[in-house]
Amino acid sequence: MNMTESEYHAYPAWSHSLIYKYIKNGFSAIATMHDPVKPTDSMEFGSMFDCMVTKGRKAFEAEYVVMDRVPAPAEKVVLDQMAKCGLKMEDIGDDTLLSFANGSGYRMDLKKDETKIKKLRAESDYYNAKISGKSIVSSKDYSDGLEMIKALRDNELTSSIFGHGNKDGVEFLYQAQFLVTVDLDGEKADYKIMPDLLIIDHNSRTIQPVDLKTSANPAYGFKENFIKFRYDIQAHSYSDVIVMVKKDTEEKDYEILDYLFVDISRTDKVPVVFSYPQTRMTSLEFVGRNGLVRYKDWRTLLGEMVRYEKSGAKVPEFITLDKPNDIISLIECRPNDEEDDNDLPFDTFDE
Repeated sequence: MNMTESEYHAYPAWSHSLIYKYIKNGFSAIATMHDPVKPTDSMEFGSMFDCMVTKGRKAFEAEYVVMDRVPAPAEKVVLDQMAKCGLKMEDIGDDTLLSFANGSGYRMDLKKDETKIKKLRAESDYYNAKISGKSIVSSKDYSDGLEMIKALRDNELTSSIFGHGNKDGVEFLYQAQFLVTVDLDGEKADYKIMPDLLIIDHNSRTIQPVDLKTSANPAYGFKENFIKFRYDIQAHSYSDVIVMVKKDTEEKDYEILDYLFVDISRTDKVPVVFSYPQTRMTSLEFVGRNGLVRYKDWRTLLGEMVRYEKSGAKVPEFITLDKPNDIISLIECRPNDEEDDNDLPFDTFDE
């Protein structure tokens, strides 16, 4: 697709993140499926770290500003609102500044207007950085990111994964964007992917997909996040899209290897690599404490979403409106409660 990252995220196509919304919230997610999501602090840190690893220093400096401190929440609300006007702090008069402050309900406990103005002008560095359009990160986030990059480089396995350029017949392709049209039993849907890294080995004729994850908890516990955030959907859909894309290229006969997830936490900064055999399975399945657990594949889930949205459905497909619903059969198709510890809605599982 060859877009900027913001253009890519704004492009109107289905994606792994939208399927995850549906998995997380079930049928109720359809109504707000395409609403923008406000990034959490952990998401913003993950995006910053992805940029540091996959794009390099120049791209990081073009997209981010590192600051020793950021304003307190009360000041930040006013300054973020003001930044939309695009004027530098020195070009904003006291009356205009006070108008922004009062309009935002800023520090009504402060009796003197001069005090409000002084406090806001003290944050000029933050405000001027904000209007630059760059993302602002704290020195602590940046420092943690550098330590985590060092950990990846010092680890023999991960240092071999995150290479650069195209040398000795091995090509490292970071954050390539692909768009395909998926056939869903008669329905068609545009689907986009942006894998963190594809290692294309022209000697062994293989393609190794890699995704970099940052977790709040140590990476050795990645299995919980893998199921909670349904990274299997990402692995299967990305791999299937790559198959569709490569059929018209010189790499059409290249084998796609097991998906690698490289997880690292800022708590201990110890990277761990996990593999997932997405090419040998149609969907995630494993033997749990009470037998086989099988999740719906990404095409099935996407097909449901497309049908619901296109038809303006009022209820999910397993509910009927023209006759009573058998509540026992609906209860029985849930995964066993003892096994179902991932807070996923039952209609995203196969029976």
